[in-house]
Amino acid sequence: EVFIPACEDRDRREQLEGSDTGWLRFYFPDLFWYEFTLQQREMIDAIRHAIVDGGDQALAASRGEGKTKIFERMLLKYTLDGKIK
Repeated sequence: EVFIPACEDRDRREQLEGSDTGWLRFYFPDLFWYEFTLQQREMIDAIRHAIVDGGDQALAASRGEGKTKIFERMLLKYTLDGKIK
């Protein structure tokens, strides 16, 4: 069972929901304390596209680029947004 606390700042939440990179950096500053590279931003866009629109695109990137961390947290974001179950 997962407990999700009430929203502390609705305006901030809505602003961050419009920016995947901003959301990731705000809610997971211990993991994403740096500026995302071009390759990482492209991965984030591809993951969002797959979540929202579907598709069968595969992602390839160098080891250590954060593929798994980014993917897991993007799924969390869109689950909490109610866009996926």
